[in-house]
Amino acid sequence: NDVGELRRVVNTLLQGLDAFTNHHSIVILASNHTHLFDSALWRRFDDVVEFPLPSESERLELLRHLTSGLKLTGRLNSVAKGMAGRSFAEVGRAVFEVAKTLVIENRSSASATDILRASQQFEKKVATATATATRRRPRNPSLR
Repeated sequence: NDVGELRRVVNTLLQGLDAFTNHHSIVILASNHTHLFDSALWRRFDDVVEFPLPSESERLELLRHLTSGLKLTGRLNSVAKGMAGRSFAEVGRAVFEVAKTLVIENRSSASATDILRASQQFEKKVATATATATRRRPRNPSLR
């Protein structure tokens, strides 16, 4: 939430890119928050590749692939629908969490809704961490 801090980060990145002289390297910028960077940064790159969020059918295909080795009850169609707005990585993480839980709890099967629940729990953790990180902290006068 500190716009001044973000501006300093972007300026430092711009300066680093402008000073970069190694012509035998490739610089790649990856971000989930492209809207935070101004056009001056994007002009430094020859190509911009966007990866849109997966459609419901793509999420369903990924879920089927990732759960092919799991004994699962329930329908993945409703899970794919319930995970609207999630990235491929978030879908994969939810399945991994369910598989990990099966091993830890020595269970032989899980329900399809366990995947959706794991995704929702992770989203809550991220929201809590983001809220904590963006809260303004009081400055310590002894550090000035």
